[in-house]
Amino acid sequence: MTKEVVIPTVNGESLCFETHNGNPLGCSYIRFIDSDGNELVYWDSAEWSENPKFVMGAIMGTIQNGFKS
Repeated sequence: MTKEVVIPTVNGESLCFETHNGNPLGCSYIRFIDSDGNELVYWDSAEWSENPKFVMGAIMGTIQNGFKS
């Protein structure tokens, strides 16, 4: 698996995305993980291409408030 950039957010969660070395053409996904490394939510570039305002709002909400299922 390609190494990821991991940025801590709130409630022990982290935002993860592929490194530039892993994908020099850009970012093709982002995901949030909990403090144990379990994936909470995942978006790929096709999803944010189809509905950018919704996906960006969900990403920003997760950064600010944590993941709410």
